[in-house]
Amino acid sequence: MLAYTLGLRHALDADHIAAIDLMTRRLIASGQKPVAVGLFFSLGHSTIVVITSIAVAATSASLSERFDSFSKVGGIIGTSVSAAFLIVLAILNGYVLWKLVKKMRKVLDRDPEELASEENALSEALKGGGCLVRVFKGAFRMVDQSWKMYPLGVLCKLSILPTDFLPS
Repeated sequence: MLAYTLGLRHALDADHIAAIDLMTRRLIASGQKPVAVGLFFSLGHSTIVVITSIAVAATSASLSERFDSFSKVGGIIGTSVSAAFLIVLAILNGYVLWKLVKKMRKVLDRDPEELASEENALSEALKGGGCLVRVFKGAFRMVDQSWKMYPLGVLCKLSILPTDFLPS
């Protein structure tokens, strides 16, 4: 029950919602009907979880006897790596928030006549992204149908890619 509850909480993380929302908006803007974007993202995401679980279960019994003395050191290292990752993620999220506020101020300061065209407003709303957008730009461009969210879900889970840096 605890694992299920934590899994539900993980599913509602902002980076997952952002990935699905941004790709849904992108597909709608291109005239698609993205009815299964979330399904395929979650299938791709959970594929890595299942594979990792099988690998851990298969190796844990044989390695547990050999590495009992390293459990305290491993706990310290694991906690340190997790904390460092979360701090870096917080800094990157702060940077993205700063860019978003700056962009919103620029949009709000424009004349209404300048924003009259719906296409200009839509293209302005769909611009942006974080620092990892440049690295994975090709992977994000490949998503032009709902089913193509599966490989993106795999990529996001496999590389521990924070999906809140997906291009908008």
